[in-house]
Amino acid sequence: HVPRWSDVSTVSGAELPAADVISFGSPCQDLSIAGKRAGLDGERSGLFHEAIRIIKEMRDATDAAFPRIAIWENVVGAMSSNGGADFGVVLDSLADVGALVIEWAVLDARWFGVPQRRRRVFVVAVFDPAIAGRCGDQIFSVGPRSGWNPPTRAASRPRPASTIEGRVGTRSEE
Repeated sequence: HVPRWSDVSTVSGAELPAADVISFGSPCQDLSIAGKRAGLDGERSGLFHEAIRIIKEMRDATDAAFPRIAIWENVVGAMSSNGGADFGVVLDSLADVGALVIEWAVLDARWFGVPQRRRRVFVVAVFDPAIAGRCGDQIFSVGPRSGWNPPTRAASRPRPASTIEGRVGTRSEE
């Protein structure tokens, strides 16, 4: 009984159930340093604008009561795409639809116990005045100096050859 939509470009924010939080991540291919760097004007990453449209429609339909918070996630290349102008568009777009507090941080999966480096930029936009007034100094208190930090890759990983030998032996032992 959970509603599903197959195409974000056909979703109307005014027709969605009011949501406290809208969390989204537009496709990263056009923003990634591994891609062609078409930026937010690219066919895939341009879907960011659809999410902003949905947020605006929901805010208009609910007299600016919902959503209270929006969270956007993407690759770190989003911050440097088009010389940083695309990231400016992200921040400006959220402000234009009523965000009172906007904060961003680059978080790395390895800071949360995942054994790989996977850096992502997260942007949190707060629309609700009561929540914005309670935000304090920092929304993102997580970073490389807080919480658990694993050792660097070189220090945390044994050499592959010794790992293989130690677990399965050598061919000459068979």
